[in-house]
Amino acid sequence: MTASTRKKSLIIALIIVASLLFNIIPSLGAVVLPSDYQGLTFTDSTIPIVFADGPATPPLGTGSLTATIAGAGQRVRFYEEYGTFDGSFNLTGGLDTNTFTLSYSTYTDPTATNTNSWYANIYLLLDSSFPATHVFAGPIPNCFRLDFVPADNPADGTWRTYTLTGTSPVYALAGCFGSPGTLTTWSAFFTTPPISGLVNNPRVTAVALNIGDSASTYVGYVGAFDNLEINGTVYDFELTPPVAIPEVEAPAVASPPVTGCIYKRAPGFEMSNQPDNTYCTSLIQDGAIVAYPGAIPENLIRAGVIRAVDIFRLEGGRSIATFPDYAQACLLGDGRFIYMDATQAPRQQVEMPTTLTEISGSTYTCAWIPNPGTVILINK
Repeated sequence: MTASTRKKSLIIALIIVASLLFNIIPSLGAVVLPSDYQGLTFTDSTIPIVFADGPATPPLGTGSLTATIAGAGQRVRFYEEYGTFDGSFNLTGGLDTNTFTLSYSTYTDPTATNTNSWYANIYLLLDSSFPATHVFAGPIPNCFRLDFVPADNPADGTWRTYTLTGTSPVYALAGCFGSPGTLTTWSAFFTTPPISGLVNNPRVTAVALNIGDSASTYVGYVGAFDNLEINGTVYDFELTPPVAIPEVEAPAVASPPVTGCIYKRAPGFEMSNQPDNTYCTSLIQDGAIVAYPGAIPENLIRAGVIRAVDIFRLEGGRSIATFPDYAQACLLGDGRFIYMDATQAPRQQVEMPTTLTEISGSTYTCAWIPNPGTVILINK
């Protein structure tokens, strides 16, 4: 292994460690498609599972999961499981309720006559020290469920995001199944009787999302679901796979070889440690698109792009998709640094660890990148 390769491997390890410590790289890339549910399991759905473009402008990408509840007993339901169980229903793994996060976005169509929103079943389990005769003990030992039921989503054709917080109302069930019972809040359930004082921390074993029910409560609902986040994993529901960023038409190779990076086409951008024959093209400058409209994903545009630059290499008229070592890319401004690696197809969005650097009296946000690709600075 060369010194350059060792250095690159070390930097990769440091970035992975930084992402774990600071949670700066959420698990993106969970694009849920009709052909790939990304680990989600659709169950007990009594109507077809329908993905669609839109409606309106979804919070992520261009599509969503849609549902129309036309009669009693109709429902769309899917879930994700966490952890494993032994024969005594002791849990290994699961999600810690102290750090558990959940949010999602829903849309109610103006034609809907029912404005009930999607709701979440959060299944929890305690270990074998949980009293078998406890009020929340059910047919499955030590298992109980909290239902997060957000407020109605008005039928005005607007996407709204619902986030589980400590003050969010939840219904506590006796056991894992049955009708919703005691109305409480997420934090109160764990800090006041009957759960408080237990030495074992409840663990989330599964999360199910629903619209519709066995009763007629949801008849008349017409709407959509998108932008699900569970413990840092983001699920984007799409009818079709995201379109890969089009390849940027490169300028002719200079002769003799170009030393460093051509910056003239990318003001407000600096690089270091890049190889020869590296080129840089500005895509968005001071928030305005200057080249190749559509090259930056819509969700980043909505987040507010300060500037974006495409970085590529050419040698002898041939495109080179890799760097021999990490290069540092710096974008003018203070924001979140998103990197889309050119070696991936489609290019995935990854938020990078950054440092702020002063260059010529101005503040730049800098990150080390392993390969050519697209670098984007968005608002914090």
